[in-house]
Amino acid sequence: MTAGHGNSSWNPARRRPLGAPVAALMILVLQAAACRPAPRGGVPSLVTETFATAGTLDGPAQGPGAIHIWEITGPAGRLGYLAETRCTTRSGAFLLRVVTDTALTVRRTEVSQYTAQRGIEITAPAFGRQFVGKTAADPIRVGRDVDAITGATLSSRSMADGIRAVLDALRRHAAAP
Repeated sequence: MTAGHGNSSWNPARRRPLGAPVAALMILVLQAAACRPAPRGGVPSLVTETFATAGTLDGPAQGPGAIHIWEITGPAGRLGYLAETRCTTRSGAFLLRVVTDTALTVRRTEVSQYTAQRGIEITAPAFGRQFVGKTAADPIRVGRDVDAITGATLSSRSMADGIRAVLDALRRHAAAP
């Protein structure tokens, strides 16, 4: 369970009730904030905010399935990895990006291109922070070490599954000669 949440369901709406117009506006703002440029055009802010000295992304290398992996390098050498995969829920698909250090510990996550209205809360940085510090040795399962969002359990599970798949692909990538 995540510190600060008293139960296994995390619901940002419990803090203060919102009217339908405010909730709709919030969804649009979250979607706009989540749509950042893909790493192909340079080093994305997701990486530079995690590693201040990041200078280049080398890759992408094709991981298993549709997981793309970039090596993040800086003046002192390899800093970590950026992995990108597409996850699917009943409401639609979304793009998941995961930044890890060289020990393959999650440092940051980002969900973008989320077009469905159900489950949009997984795009909130607060939800993604519960994955920081996770490794392939962790279960990364909703109800065990990941809190679901009330009303978005399937999206929460899809993101946890995606992060588990990314960490497994990174482990295999880092072990390859």
